[in-house]
Amino acid sequence: MRLSARLRRGISTWNSYHHRTGDPRPEITGPVTLVNMRFCPYAQRTVLALAAKDVSYTNINCSLMNKPEWLWDLNPLGKVPVLIHNGNIVYESVVANDYVDDVFPGRKLNPDCAVRRAEERMLTELFQAKVVLPQMKIFFGFKRGEGADKRLAHFNDSMRGLVYFEQRLTELDTRFFHSESEPGMLDYLLWPWFERMHSYAAVFVGEGLEFPQHKFPRLVKWMQRMSQEETVAPYLLDTETHAAFIRSMQTGNPNYDLMLDK
Repeated sequence: MRLSARLRRGISTWNSYHHRTGDPRPEITGPVTLVNMRFCPYAQRTVLALAAKDVSYTNINCSLMNKPEWLWDLNPLGKVPVLIHNGNIVYESVVANDYVDDVFPGRKLNPDCAVRRAEERMLTELFQAKVVLPQMKIFFGFKRGEGADKRLAHFNDSMRGLVYFEQRLTELDTRFFHSESEPGMLDYLLWPWFERMHSYAAVFVGEGLEFPQHKFPRLVKWMQRMSQEETVAPYLLDTETHAAFIRSMQTGNPNYDLMLDK
């Protein structure tokens, strides 16, 4: 796979140390900085948008359960991603991605048609409510003492939510949600959770959390295409790596620097 010089410069910092409570804020250098967490699916959305636009940037990683105090200064919500561009601070993944699409040159990630763009935003909200939220309950159910039965219920809720997206790809009859030829904004907003789709069964073995691929033939083909995309593949982590991080989360002490050991 051929990577641009800009993209190669970002790769070296993706797996860097995650700053913690008490750590001083690193110096912000260069016109574009992304405050990230290597395993955060929301921040991954913005990594993908920057890659699609071939934007060179500095990556700074943050722990989120023991976050550095200065993260609150950048984002009052205390979350990632945070995009800093020429002193302008932009947070929340969808907002940051739209900013990237509007400000930087290159191919447009959002549809030009207002109706299509509205449809994609509604699908993004639907995905958050019907697919992401149940999966987040699997991630963080340990805080509520939830066991296998609850995890299976959340997983089944998420799979029911995926039906809308299988149907949408069928209606579009294209290789990607954006177009026949290449992924766009909606593809990048959805992808991070599909990358983790097989991780739940690897962590919670024997609980029935296997991704039912036979129910989603269109999405499975889309997943295969996305995993090989030049804007997606460099940042992609395999199932076992995601599973290792999720296992560490279940202890209440996530290993944010897991990639430093590889």
